[in-house]
Amino acid sequence: MGVQLDTGLQAPLIVEDPAEPGGYDMEVVLVLDDWTDGWGDSPQTILERMAREGMVVGGTAMDGMGHEGSAMEDAMPSPDRPLGADTGDVAHPAHLINGRLPEDPYVIRSRLGHRVRLRIINAGSDTACRGRAWGGTTTRGSA
Repeated sequence: MGVQLDTGLQAPLIVEDPAEPGGYDMEVVLVLDDWTDGWGDSPQTILERMAREGMVVGGTAMDGMGHEGSAMEDAMPSPDRPLGADTGDVAHPAHLINGRLPEDPYVIRSRLGHRVRLRIINAGSDTACRGRAWGGTTTRGSA
């Protein structure tokens, strides 16, 4: 798949359980994404640079294939590092919700008393979403 996700070639795949009662008035899918394409280096350029220079995981340099013995254990996700040690190594100039910037938020409108089911997908390649300022950018919108 290479950098297809980082150029927007993505979509949610939702498998419905026919036995689930549901009962929602509305269902909304929110896709969160960190974004570089068109804002500086392309995803392909970033990938090539990382492969050439190697990645740093837990303070240990690794080759582009992620080999370094015990360093792989340090790279595993934990509560403090939900994406493992290899996170935040790419500067993302934009963070999107359903392809939109915070300045032009994706807005969901519903009636008082309606039940809304939210399916939230983190499609970001390098950012753990925490529900607050995300990667230095404040995400806004109403749900």
